Formats: sequence, C-alpha cells, structure tokens
Amino acid sequence: MDYNFKVDTKRLTLGDLIALENQKMSEMVKILARCLTNEKGEYYEFDAAHEIILAIPLDEFKGVADQFGESMKEIKEGAIPPTGGGK
Repeated sequence: MDYNFKVDTKRLTLGDLIALENQKMSEMVKILARCLTNEKGEYYEFDAAHEIILAIPLDEFKGVADQFGESMKEIKEGAIPPTGGGK
C-alpha cells in the first residue's frame, strides 16, 4: 500500500511537534493518522486512518516514518527559533 501524507500547520499543533521530537510512538501514530490522505489528497477520517497506520507491517514502517519525516522537515525547521532548540 502507498501511504500519502499532507502536513498542514493548521492541522498540527506545537504539542504534536514536541511529541515527535520526543519520539513518543503512541503520539506519532496519532499524528500520522491525522496527516494520512487518500490518492485524491483528501484526509481520511481519523478512526479509519488510525486503523491503516496501526496495520502497517513492521518491515514497511521505517520507510513510512522516513516519508513522513521528509514531509515534516520544512515545518520543523521553520518552527524552531534560530537561537533556541539547540541551533
């Protein structure tokens, strides 16, 4: 299965960004589910997306996480102030 993510700063929160930085798996699954889209680029209903994310085979998960990480890269870099966050 192909997994498509659309990262929207109106959809994600600062709490989501912190959870991702802290690598909390349960929170990451929720965030992935909120950003998962179908082939038309439309968001899935949360419960359906959550089931899809939880069903990802472990041998595919690293690739899915990497794909989502690339989607988040620009947002994360823009969200951390240049004088804070260890930069």
